[in-house]
Amino acid sequence: MAVSRRDFIKTGVGTALAARSGALQAQAGQQAALPCSAPADRMPEIPADKMTPEQKKAADDFFAERKVPIFGPLVPLFRSPEVMQRARAMGDYLRYKSVLPAALN
Repeated sequence: MAVSRRDFIKTGVGTALAARSGALQAQAGQQAALPCSAPADRMPEIPADKMTPEQKKAADDFFAERKVPIFGPLVPLFRSPEVMQRARAMGDYLRYKSVLPAALN
């Protein structure tokens, strides 16, 4: 069973792997001794009312550029808004300003 990239990012590594593990065990006809549970999120999203002014500005800038809220691997980086903005800028550069043709990029 393949896990899509989007589901992997949305649900997290542990959840995606637990789902895959459960499916593989079911295919093999085995019962799990202990049920797989999703691990606790160690770095959950920061609620808007608990954001610092720098985080609010970074979140607004991110939404203005990408038209989606902060997601996936950028959520832990959001603890340091400057690092998150630089990571987003690097991703944008690699995605949109590459010397590779669009089909390869």
